Amino acid sequence: MTFLFQAAVTLTGNQAAKQSGNYLRTNVAGGSSGSIGVGNQLFHYKYQQDHSNCLLCQERREKVSHVLHCTDQGATTHTLHRIEGPVKKTLDDNLTDPVLSEAILDILTKWRLGTPILPIHYNYSVRSAVHAQRLLGWHYFVLGFWVPEWRHVQVIHYKRISSKKLSLRWATAVIHRLFLTAWDMWQ
Repeated sequence: MTFLFQAAVTLTGNQAAKQSGNYLRTNVAGGSSGSIGVGNQLFHYKYQQDHSNCLLCQERREKVSHVLHCTDQGATTHTLHRIEGPVKKTLDDNLTDPVLSEAILDILTKWRLGTPILPIHYNYSVRSAVHAQRLLGWHYFVLGFWVPEWRHVQVIHYKRISSKKLSLRWATAVIHRLFLTAWDMWQ
């Protein structure tokens, strides 16, 4: 597992974080470490609220992982609109392999809804990436820690269409968009 995690922490995530600017980079990183203003932390430090519940769904002891999975219908709808809107546009603008694009959108939707993500449900061309990411974890995928197999699929597509684009720039753009989507959930 450690090997997979080390392989996933690539230059891609660092570049996407740099694009996001200091404020967003600090807060997304803070979010993954548990040090942002969610109910549990706000209550602990006695800041702005006298309880640790989620303000939207009232789940007790709101933690960072809850922010991205809040069961409130409005939060779910907002996230799904972001996936089908800006995330899809970013994939399209960067000439993402159509099979890969479909897989990424489906994975993000299933992850948000809490539906199992199984490699067998995806086209053979992306199955190894899905399997490797599944071992690492989907929470890490959403936070920009991608296994290298995602870029390999896109490299093959760029070669097939005779594009001179780089898979590193593609991954950076998509991860940057995921950072912005995650940031939206904290707003």
